Amino acid sequence: MSHLQKLKISTIGTYLLYVKKRPSFKVNSKLNYWYDHGIGKGGNVIDFAILYHNCTVGEFLQELKTLFLFTRLLRHQQK
Repeated sequence: MSHLQKLKISTIGTYLLYVKKRPSFKVNSKLNYWYDHGIGKGGNVIDFAILYHNCTVGEFLQELKTLFLFTRLLRHQQK
């Protein structure tokens, strides 16, 4: 299951980027692409994370690296 398929499942009935009465957030799981008609933006999972967390690509990748290293450390300690 792709990241966007997981996102699609977790976003049913919710509004991730703003409040609106009718959902306009669509996910194409075959292309791993999302598009929000309400704000006219779309992209891949990285684009979504940058928009959702209001950060730059560099900031997001640094957070991702930190999370990866932390997860790796935890797995190593559990062995």
